[in-house]
Amino acid sequence: MTKNEDMEKYLKKREELRKKGERPDNALIIANPTHYQSFEKILNIPTLKGGSFIANGFEGLGIENGTYFAQTPFMENVKINIKKILLFQKLNPNHMYPNFLTYYLYGKGSELYISHVITQAPNFEQEREIELLEPKNINFDSNIIKIEVPDISEKDNQPIKEDPIKEERKDRYKIIMEDSSTGRIKFGKYQWIEINILNKPHEHHDNHHQLQWSQY
Repeated sequence: MTKNEDMEKYLKKREELRKKGERPDNALIIANPTHYQSFEKILNIPTLKGGSFIANGFEGLGIENGTYFAQTPFMENVKINIKKILLFQKLNPNHMYPNFLTYYLYGKGSELYISHVITQAPNFEQEREIELLEPKNINFDSNIIKIEVPDISEKDNQPIKEDPIKEERKDRYKIIMEDSSTGRIKFGKYQWIEINILNKPHEHHDNHHQLQWSQY
């Protein structure tokens, strides 16, 4: 964000949501629902040097009378500069559902999060805060680590239409990382899950949807 006042609005709104407590729309969405622009253009593919775009800020999906992003945004016409691209991956329509719930693990220090890996359609988006119990010294040099939760099946439960993590366990949840090492996590507050927009056909979509993670 290029203006201090825009950052102040963002931080103020984020604090308001924290005080509201845990709820499904407890998220801030930065989006431009009136102007389509592909990820390739925004992220300067194939150089991956990052770019910028103009967007509005919404609480959740800004749903009003069944229309997405119809509510008055808490900030408007903000220029978002992408500082670093953590992941860019085209979605492959030939991919199959994984056997177990699979997520990208990312973050810094004690602030760690997971994001559901999207493969075959239909699917769901989910972001959730977690606490890494084991191992304590995980290496985030690669920025994002793919993990599996072997206690929860994904392939047998798809299409998943609600939070697949029903309850917290006393012994927490085992995870398996890409290098086959194991660990254990504790799920934090429920942050975000979205199904409708992801699975709804859009006339402006490319032949292959893209998955992208960036730091703004």
